[in-house]
Amino acid sequence: MNRKITFRSMDHSDIIENYINKKLDKFDKFFKDEQGPVSFEVVLEAHRIKNYFIVEVRLQSREYNFVAQAEGDDMYTMIDEAEHKMMQQVSRAKEKRIHEIDSQPKMK
Repeated sequence: MNRKITFRSMDHSDIIENYINKKLDKFDKFFKDEQGPVSFEVVLEAHRIKNYFIVEVRLQSREYNFVAQAEGDDMYTMIDEAEHKMMQQVSRAKEKRIHEIDSQPKMK
């Protein structure tokens, strides 16, 4: 799984990067059998004047293309919220895909 973390209008932080990587590790189980590359891009943006953050998580694979975004005044909470939104999207898509496969007529 490829990962890219971008810090906009803020300094790079190894602590935040490690926190994000731990969050992204949760997605490994969903994509262990995925054909082709799976890429996550996380963009962290700080507002220059106010204490306000935007976190955007993008997922691209052969089968999926999702975006989750969260905005607020606590960076870690916004990372958690964006990760939760992405997890919901991936879970729904995987369940739908499994249901479609199970409902296909079986060949004898």
